[in-house]
Amino acid sequence: MAKLKQIKRYIDIEEGKLVSLRQQYQQAQQYQQQQQKRLSDLEQYRLQYLREIKIKVSSGSKVNELIQYQNFVAKLDKACEQQVAVISQAVLVVAQRKQQYVSQQKRVDAIAKFHKRKETQEQKSTDRIVQKQIDEMANQNLNGRRTSPFSH
Repeated sequence: MAKLKQIKRYIDIEEGKLVSLRQQYQQAQQYQQQQQKRLSDLEQYRLQYLREIKIKVSSGSKVNELIQYQNFVAKLDKACEQQVAVISQAVLVVAQRKQQYVSQQKRVDAIAKFHKRKETQEQKSTDRIVQKQIDEMANQNLNGRRTSPFSH
């Protein structure tokens, strides 16, 4: 019985780790989604500026103004490249967190199965002992009646 309690405490500890790993996995997923949204926003902003450059070119804007727009688009290109690198790293972290979570889930499941098996074995053992005691009491009662002087 004491072993079962120890195993149950161990399961509780491992389940706590599982909850923590699930939270880390979800946070990594959210971070990745936020970074992908940021990239999408940057790309949209870049396209907007490219449209404005086309409008400026067709309307005959000053060269200096066009160069400034072009330089800003180049900065947006660089920001997009950096954001792609951030997303790549986030994808790796999500995969790592998922692997840790799945591994811990398997661990908790295995320990829980072991606990259930031990619990069943202990219950069967207890049932056998109780049945043996009942049988012994029944035999004693039966033997007691046979040897009783009043049984004739």
